[in-house]
Amino acid sequence: SPSHAGPLQTAVTDLTMAFVIPGSSDSGRRVVGKVAPKAADLADACTCLPDGASEQDVLAMHDPEGIRGVMRATLRSTFLPLESLESYFGAGPAAYFSFLDSYIRSLAVPAIAATILWLRRRRIGHHGAGKVLAPLLIAAWALHFVKKFPKQGCYRRALEAEAKAAPAKKGEEMSMRQASKGVAAVLASTAGTAALLLGISSVMVVSLNSQGYIVNRKSRFAVPLLQKMAGDKGIFDANHPVKSLIPAAIHSLVINHLGEWYVSAVQRLSEMDGTGRRGVIIRRLLFEALDAFLPIWWIAAVRRDKAMLVGEIQSIYMIDEVRRMATESVLPYVLQAFNRFRSGRGVFADVADLVDRPEDLDEWDDFNDWLEMVTQFGYLVSLGWVVPITFQWAFLSNYFEARSDVFHMCFCCRRPFPGAPADVATWRRTIEIIGYGGAAWNIVVASYAARRLLRKRSAA
Repeated sequence: SPSHAGPLQTAVTDLTMAFVIPGSSDSGRRVVGKVAPKAADLADACTCLPDGASEQDVLAMHDPEGIRGVMRATLRSTFLPLESLESYFGAGPAAYFSFLDSYIRSLAVPAIAATILWLRRRRIGHHGAGKVLAPLLIAAWALHFVKKFPKQGCYRRALEAEAKAAPAKKGEEMSMRQASKGVAAVLASTAGTAALLLGISSVMVVSLNSQGYIVNRKSRFAVPLLQKMAGDKGIFDANHPVKSLIPAAIHSLVINHLGEWYVSAVQRLSEMDGTGRRGVIIRRLLFEALDAFLPIWWIAAVRRDKAMLVGEIQSIYMIDEVRRMATESVLPYVLQAFNRFRSGRGVFADVADLVDRPEDLDEWDDFNDWLEMVTQFGYLVSLGWVVPITFQWAFLSNYFEARSDVFHMCFCCRRPFPGAPADVATWRRTIEIIGYGGAAWNIVVASYAARRLLRKRSAA
């Protein structure tokens, strides 16, 4: 193996190495360390870094055999091979895959129940029992899931590892809070977050007008010009198969740019009040919740249009799920293939060629993966009773989503450094809040439906 004292002066492509120290050119690249087929081996290889180099200066290299083994086990298994994933990627990524695997398994029972309700919908619907039974089943499922998934082996080990690292993290948070101005900083940060969300809500209300969600001209949120444009024969005609896509595309572009700006803003606010990464996650969740649930809330609570609500929920699963997998795995891989073609290395590269240059891969970040699953869980526990068949769609889409995520980590992302997982407890608490809140909401819905059913029977 290379000496600790000095860098390698020539381009090295030996894939029995663990790290790459990028340079301004190929001749400046340095490869150090021994092969690291497991996350634990990668951690041990950190001792081979040259003097003056830290983990922030280097990129971890994938192990070709490790990638092949993970993908082979993933494609051959009915559920995710959590032990293989934890062994190769480490505790942090394994915690997400453990949650996803538990989530997919838990969806099997409500998917079967929803299928039975759908097959017997005429008989059950005639008596109105389905409107009472469906919310109660969803409440029971949500409560069972939030209690069970943290107990799975990989997730439990990640929680324990994060708890062991908690004293150091608390020390960092305390130093951040001491650097802040105490209560004044918290109040200023809270006010800043509220102002940001209010401004973003205004942009989303404008988008709702342009997409034809807000049709009442007397509404306090109405923008008459945009309502006219979204009306019949307008340039944004909400009922036209092509014109209706224009405001949706504009909304997506605007929200993406706003999201980037919002993230940088909330990072500064979290530094101000000393909440750190946890504060950033919570604030980003609030932003994403607005984007995901505001149109549905408007249809359900303001317009009270059940047919449109059903169509909106169906579009989420039939279109958005496919878009997600395409943008997460297919598009990044195609872009990397195009870059390989431009550099003369061929379109369809061998695994060894893929892992040789980790600087060409994207940095791994699990926030969007967690966010997508948490948002879907929120949809199911709050609106699953409206369209119970969404449980079947969720089960099937998540089955393919899991394999798409593994492919994305193996072929599109740099190998994450081993270490104490971060934010696992934060995501667990978020899921628990959504699960318990959703269970309470479904019990309220079932109670309301039961009262209406009793009134109809007494009147009859």
